[in-house]
Amino acid sequence: MGVITDSRIAIGAVYPEPVLVSGHLNGLGIKEVGTRVNDIVNSIFSSIDAKPLEDTHAPGDYKVKVARNLLTKALTEIASGSVQYIKAPVKDELIKWEFRDGVEYVGGDLVRVRVNVNGQWIEDLVEPRLLLLDFLRRHGFREVRRGCDEGKCGACTVLVDGRAVKSCMVPVVRVSGHSVTTIRGGLSKGMELHPIQRAFLEEYAMQCGYCTHGFMMVTQDYLTNIDPTANDDLLKLSIKNICRCTGYINIIKAIKKAAKYLQS
Repeated sequence: MGVITDSRIAIGAVYPEPVLVSGHLNGLGIKEVGTRVNDIVNSIFSSIDAKPLEDTHAPGDYKVKVARNLLTKALTEIASGSVQYIKAPVKDELIKWEFRDGVEYVGGDLVRVRVNVNGQWIEDLVEPRLLLLDFLRRHGFREVRRGCDEGKCGACTVLVDGRAVKSCMVPVVRVSGHSVTTIRGGLSKGMELHPIQRAFLEEYAMQCGYCTHGFMMVTQDYLTNIDPTANDDLLKLSIKNICRCTGYINIIKAIKKAAKYLQS
């Protein structure tokens, strides 16, 4: 293997803006990167003059720790020769990538996906970059709301195979062959209120109503798969959606009441 003449490393989702660091690998042999990986990673993060972003997902120091571990792993794999990052993929190669679960490349810029939404299989030709959120709204599931488009607010939350997913962060090709549930298929059963809907209504937890779909879906995942008792500590760690009306007290009350209804 030869010597690295030009290097650039992009770090995203850690600082307020993506950070590009250049030149830290210049002049090093590929194998030499492996022997000096810790010094390289320390040098890269020491050179970044920005404060880590604090948000609902994780503390800033935790984000830096995860990014450091991922970069260490990536550089180690490159040095070992187990991963080839030398040749950058071109557009055609990206489009022809073998998607999981039977996504079919049909030519041009399109792939064929097949998704089970609320018990109904929907097949469509889409661009590989199409988000699950846009796929659902395209097919009439307007109850799935567009919010921040950054995976923070959770207004777009749906269930994929029973687990809460922010649909603005997931390409539809990743869920082809899987089951997607919106509030229409997961909670609404004719005129009868689901226990979660009933609790939200009784505790006035809806506020303006825009993000209510997402809150109810993440609550269903939480009470079904994580903690049916709505323990205070687990609740704070598990429900990460944002209410712009500042209605958290009533939402917490509703989640606790829903837990009691589901256990009775």
